[in-house]
Amino acid sequence: MNYLVVGGRGEAGQSAIEAIRSQAPEAWIAATSSNETPVPGASSTIQGVDLADKEAPARIKAALAERAGRVFTSGNAALALDGPPPAGLRLRLPTGSILPAAEAVPCDNGMA
Repeated sequence: MNYLVVGGRGEAGQSAIEAIRSQAPEAWIAATSSNETPVPGASSTIQGVDLADKEAPARIKAALAERAGRVFTSGNAALALDGPPPAGLRLRLPTGSILPAAEAVPCDNGMA
């Protein structure tokens, strides 16, 4: 799952990030910050967002669209099916480079 936390450095934002991480440790979390430092616990920080600025929503949308343009490409696509593909299935994605895989994080799932 992907999440956007607006105001990620504040008390409410940090509480939201902690709650998401406790339920979905693998979640991708984008968080906004009014300054230029990364938001603790976030996967990505959209920096320099002043929520009093009427252009803030457009800036956040543009940052998320830029990420989508880098990530959701044919170079990064994988499709897993548990049966035959549906008739007429087409996956039209823009071309793009393969991004490096995220570091694997061990988990304790009691299956050892």
